[in-house]
Amino acid sequence: MNFQKTNIEWVKYLQLMQERPHLFLPNPDYCFVTSENEVIEFEAISNRTIGVLYESCDNILLADLILHNGQLLVYERLVPMIPQEHILAIPIFNDNFLLFQKFHHGIRTYQTCFPHGFMKIGYTAKEYAIKLIEDTLGKCVVSTLYLGNIDTNDNLYNTSTAIFAVKIENIIQPNTYIHHIEHSTICELTEKTFHDFIHNQYIKDSYTIAAYAMYCNTKELYLQKNKYHAFFTKGVSL
Repeated sequence: MNFQKTNIEWVKYLQLMQERPHLFLPNPDYCFVTSENEVIEFEAISNRTIGVLYESCDNILLADLILHNGQLLVYERLVPMIPQEHILAIPIFNDNFLLFQKFHHGIRTYQTCFPHGFMKIGYTAKEYAIKLIEDTLGKCVVSTLYLGNIDTNDNLYNTSTAIFAVKIENIIQPNTYIHHIEHSTICELTEKTFHDFIHNQYIKDSYTIAAYAMYCNTKELYLQKNKYHAFFTKGVSL
């Protein structure tokens, strides 16, 4: 017997599949199950709901029914209501790194990190990387360098983050003392101190650590090609 699912969670799910197919790319090992008969049967047995479980102005919570190794599994994930690119800026001042103290609601604490956030409508990625810094430090950016993208996947929220190194000048010297880190909004770190901060777990933000690894790799490549120092020449924008 064929059934027709008409619950709002499923109707919105099918609509989302049509509107944003990139969220439902096929994979032979993890197959989306969209047969209504199979979904109805699974929901009856498991007491789970498949589809769009929640919507806000920011995010959509999905429950996908996935076939993997002959088993039916439910994967929950958050996707942004409006597709937005995530941007991270690596502020470089006097050949050192500036890190900001930011409160992250998900873990309910402050973290020492490079500034990052979802790009607002009306900006390019480069413009938003500059905004992330100048909103705090004022007009100070003299050059930028796009390093690449990193994909973040915590099984619930997945996004791609564009990484920019941003050279800044003409700001008040930030606090550089480690024992003041919890009381300052900005700290300036040498490369060695950056390593020490990671080792001592003063820096635990995954975006920051991943971006730093990309920066070091790009730096090495540019040094090999004798191009790296062009980025640190005033007025040069790459």
